[in-house]
Amino acid sequence: AHSSRETQMLLARLQASIDIRIHAALDDVRLRVAQFDASKSPDDIHVFMRYLESRLRDIGSKNLSTS
Repeated sequence: AHSSRETQMLLARLQASIDIRIHAALDDVRLRVAQFDASKSPDDIHVFMRYLESRLRDIGSKNLSTS
């Protein structure tokens, strides 16, 4: 469960960013979440959440390396 807490903190940090590219990436992630079919199985959702977490970490590391 610690990874979701880490992800929430990362998300908060990304949302606080003033970098336009980060907000564009977050919008893209939100769009994917909105389009994700609620009828998917728990396994699909788990995989999807892992994907989202890695996307956020990806965005975060890009942000940190360019700052």
